[in-house]
Amino acid sequence: MAPLTQKKNAKCMQMQTRKQGGFALVEALVALSVLLLVATVFVVLVNQGYTQVFFASHFTQSLFEAQGQIDAALGSEDSNGDEVELEIQFPGVGVMDVSGEVLSVPVEFGGRHTLITVFDPRR
Repeated sequence: MAPLTQKKNAKCMQMQTRKQGGFALVEALVALSVLLLVATVFVVLVNQGYTQVFFASHFTQSLFEAQGQIDAALGSEDSNGDEVELEIQFPGVGVMDVSGEVLSVPVEFGGRHTLITVFDPRR
């Protein structure tokens, strides 16, 4: 009976040795491919975030320049805009007419052109 027990113990020792021997090549390749996939996703997300921040800063700078042009036009005594009469309707109260001028400033950002329009009421 003792030799049979020794054979079982020897087989158990072999199985434990195989399990503790380390990673197989397939396991290592799967782990490496998962790591590369995670790293690629991370790099793409960081790049997209940086690009969005870059364009947002240029867009904000264009808006500040347009705001400066509008402020300069509002501060000058010359009439730069079109004289208009703005009619504001208040429900249950009535209509209020406000006279003033409409100023428009062109803005360019990233090859796109737009127009910012402001109403300046007279006081």
